[in-house]
Amino acid sequence: MSKQTPISSLHMPADSQLDLLADALGDPTRRGIFKYVAEADQPVTAADVGATFGVHRTVARAHLEKLTDTGLLVTDFLHKPEGGRPPKVYSRSDKRLDLQEPVRQYQVLSELLLHTLERFGDAAELIVRDIGADFGRQLAASVAEDADLAGRLAPLADAGAELRYEIDGDTIEVQKGNCLFREVATRRPRLVCLLDQAIVTGLLSGGEQPYELVDSERRTASHDMCTMVFRAAEQRVAQPDNRAESAQKAEDDA
Repeated sequence: MSKQTPISSLHMPADSQLDLLADALGDPTRRGIFKYVAEADQPVTAADVGATFGVHRTVARAHLEKLTDTGLLVTDFLHKPEGGRPPKVYSRSDKRLDLQEPVRQYQVLSELLLHTLERFGDAAELIVRDIGADFGRQLAASVAEDADLAGRLAPLADAGAELRYEIDGDTIEVQKGNCLFREVATRRPRLVCLLDQAIVTGLLSGGEQPYELVDSERRTASHDMCTMVFRAAEQRVAQPDNRAESAQKAEDDA
């Protein structure tokens, strides 16, 4: 029997999250610094933050250390080829803030439902792909028909996904930084990643040109991005339904 992935434990109550938010992000400057670090393409130093916010780097470091103490940021040291003392750098952690009152346990529910689907074996993949593609096409219905690629991906970007994309002829490469389903995907990657890929496929195919997924790569420790490559698919020509005509002909012959 294969080893089963355990279901996540129930989350901390809302007041604990509220205390964390108030302590770490109650200060407007610190809140701005957190957003700046979270949106940065690479780890930042206290000097970077000081220059951006017009404060002394000692003050910037104090804010950064406070955010680190609460688990919202993580630290590392940037080793330079020329040597010397490596500067301390800060980047966003994987900690997720989820303030709800009253508390709901949606992550546990989603994992339980996925655990149920897994018992269907290979059929679960077909179900997930169909549901994801349908949802992607539903999102595409809210996008203008003449929208460019950024416009077509806007429903995901507006929901919080960090997207990068590149067009090369009839091929589109999409990279996702902030996975919208990361906590569940980390524990049950097979079905969640299939669902995510199907949603993007359906979203891109919502217009006149359908697309198909031809390659994908999950995030790794050294590359914190999911990559999906899509290629324009041949458009299917709808075949006429001759069943009624055939039935009438059979009846006449009888």
